[in-house]
Amino acid sequence: MEVCLVLGRRNVLLPKHLDTQFFENLLGPNHRVFLMPWYSRNAGRYYHERLLSVDEDRRLETSIFAIEVDYQPEEIPVMIFPSALDSADDALNLQQFLSTFVEKLGNAPLVVEPAILDVLGAEEDVKARLLPVKGMQYKPLRRIELKDVARLDRRCQINMFSEKLADDLVDYVGQFGLALSHKKAQDFIVKKLDGFVTEDLHFDLAADDGQLKRLSDLIFPDMLQALVNKPKRKR
Repeated sequence: MEVCLVLGRRNVLLPKHLDTQFFENLLGPNHRVFLMPWYSRNAGRYYHERLLSVDEDRRLETSIFAIEVDYQPEEIPVMIFPSALDSADDALNLQQFLSTFVEKLGNAPLVVEPAILDVLGAEEDVKARLLPVKGMQYKPLRRIELKDVARLDRRCQINMFSEKLADDLVDYVGQFGLALSHKKAQDFIVKKLDGFVTEDLHFDLAADDGQLKRLSDLIFPDMLQALVNKPKRKR
């Protein structure tokens, strides 16, 4: 069995989940994102990191069976793990997942095509975190440069630039004696960008820090006003 694993990067893939069609267009005509409607209604759009918890139930065995039944021999199932190579611990979790995958397959060999989505060049070599797994073969790492294709998906842009602006928003509200986590700051920025980033008005992927600072000067005051004046929910 051959599978393609999209292993990041997190700042491209989250917090807004990208459509399955985006990955299939990017990876090639024989690649099809693996969906899990039997697991939950929303499983397909929440990626596949829940499969890394291999000891909790029979979700991995069910996934393997579904792939064997639903995919043609020429089709390659795609699984998406946004944080699989973020740290050494994450890499160990991925290794354990793949070891269990090999075990559940029995005598059938497993071939893994690892892919990573990058923007404006890689910051580090992720190959070192692709740990060896007995009974499994890695294909060469596929590094997909999103310098141009990110324009095709507005969610990609919102993820990337909300990540870049999140710490600036934390610093901005701090000037008023307020504390905000990086995650919450990014969530608020995602909502703001979601309101105006379109096919016609989108980010220049090469925007520098000075340009982003001018953008934050424009949108942060309105965001803070909206946050402090937000009506409380009735309990």
